[in-house]
Amino acid sequence: MNSSEAFSNMYPIDERDLWQKNQRLIADLKQSFLSLASNETEREYVQGINADGFYPYYTHQKVKILFIAKESLGLYGKDYIQAVFEGIQANDPRGNREWNECHPDNPYTKVITNNSDPFLSKMLYITYGLNNECCPYEDIPWASDIGQQLFGRKEGIIGTSSESGISYAFMNFSKFDNPSEESYAADKYRMQTYFEMAKKSRENWFAEQISLLNPDLIIEMNIGRENSDSLGTKPIEWIENENENFWAGYLPIEDQKYLIFETWHFSRPGKSFNTYFYPFIVDAWKRYGK
Repeated sequence: MNSSEAFSNMYPIDERDLWQKNQRLIADLKQSFLSLASNETEREYVQGINADGFYPYYTHQKVKILFIAKESLGLYGKDYIQAVFEGIQANDPRGNREWNECHPDNPYTKVITNNSDPFLSKMLYITYGLNNECCPYEDIPWASDIGQQLFGRKEGIIGTSSESGISYAFMNFSKFDNPSEESYAADKYRMQTYFEMAKKSRENWFAEQISLLNPDLIIEMNIGRENSDSLGTKPIEWIENENENFWAGYLPIEDQKYLIFETWHFSRPGKSFNTYFYPFIVDAWKRYGK
C-alpha cells in the first residue's frame, strides 16, 4: 500500500469514492498538461504539480467551505492535502519542528504552530466559526487546539464537552509548485503559465473540481479577477462590495451558482483576522448563505 492509499483510509467510508474521483481528476489534469508542454520549463512545472482537494469529514460539515489560494510552496509533486493535514494535526503545519530541534542555535528558523501560521489559522477559525452558528470571535478556540483536537475528525474534545470535528476543502488556482525558499510572493510567471495551459487543454479543470467538491461557500484569497472569473463557466456575478477588498457574488458553473467571497490573501501582513476577515465573512454568510 502506497502512502496515498494509506492516507485514503483517514477518510470515512462515505467519502472515499469522492476522494478517488478527486485524485483521478488531478491525474487527468496532469496528463493533459504533459501532452501540452512545449518546452523543458513547462514539463518541469507539470512534473511538480501538487494535488489538492478536501480533508477528511469535509462532506459532514454543516457549512462546506472551499478555500482557493494562489499556489503552494516547496512541495514539489507532493499531495498538498496529505502534507498539510499531517502538519496541522501535529501543530507543525510547515514541518519545521524536527529540523529546529536538531539546530537549536539557528536564530533564523523557528517552529510555526497553527496559532502563529497566518494562512492556515484563518481557515481553521473561519471553518469553526461558520460551523458553530457563526459564533463570536471570542468563542472560537485557539487554532492549535482546533487543529489537534477537531481538524479532520468526526468529533473531538475542547474544554469539557464533545464537539463535532471540522474540515474544509482547499484548491490552489495554480497547481504548479513554487519552489522559492526566499520569498512567499506568488510566482506570477508560473501562475500565468498554468492559466494558459489550462485554457489550451479545452477543459475547465477549475469548474470540474469545484463541481465535484460541491461547496456551500467558496472563499478565494485575492487571486485576481481574470483568474477568479475562469473558475466557472461564466464570469462571477458580483453582488456586494463591503470594503476595499471584500466582495460577495455568485460563481456560475453550468446551471448552478456557487456563493463566493473574495478577501484579502490570508497571509497578507497588517490585516488582523477579527477586523478585516471574520466580521465581513459572517455578515455576508448570514445574508446570502443557505
